[in-house]
Amino acid sequence: MRLRYLSEAQGRWLRAWWQRMQPQTGGFTPVSAELVGLGRGDRARLRRAASVEALEIEYAAQLLVATLTRVELRNPALFPWLERDPSPLLLVAGVLAAARQDVPDGHSLAWRVGTAAAGNGKGPPMSELRFRRALKARSPEEFFLAARRMLTLAGGVADITVLADDLLAWAFEHHGRDVSQPARSLSFRWAQDYYQPLRGKDADLAAEGTPAEGEVA
Repeated sequence: MRLRYLSEAQGRWLRAWWQRMQPQTGGFTPVSAELVGLGRGDRARLRRAASVEALEIEYAAQLLVATLTRVELRNPALFPWLERDPSPLLLVAGVLAAARQDVPDGHSLAWRVGTAAAGNGKGPPMSELRFRRALKARSPEEFFLAARRMLTLAGGVADITVLADDLLAWAFEHHGRDVSQPARSLSFRWAQDYYQPLRGKDADLAAEGTPAEGEVA
């Protein structure tokens, strides 16, 4: 999946930042010197933070903010506003710290809790009602808790860079930035991912020349 708000360099650094706070099995070389000081204790403190505001005093979160807003890494078209309000990056730090496994497959968090993840006759990991409530979050604090809840229901599995990019998309849109194409908005993209198998079923029916439910043959 192509990143919309993070630069490729930022995406690589974020993945290394997350990896550094996981249990080490040996052979890991940090991407930059500042990551050497990070460890499992930092991850635990980020996970204990109950709000975006509580993340302000955490070293790992401050390191993320400082690094991703450096001139040589940041996306110059989108990131000057983060220097005035770093809360979107604090949100990223707090949610990513709750991830237990990084699976770089390009799938969004909505896909992992949606109908694609349903199995054995069970419903999706996250009910449609809860999913809708998450999309209707009106404040960073509300969305922070909703995103963490989604990640828990996904078993702690995420594509780290895709998740970070989507969290920034929410913040970008929440700040009133114009989304010129509604189909590019986070809520529309996440809804597509949540209901993805339904889209696949419709495509299969169309290929077979069979009318979908509710259509006239």
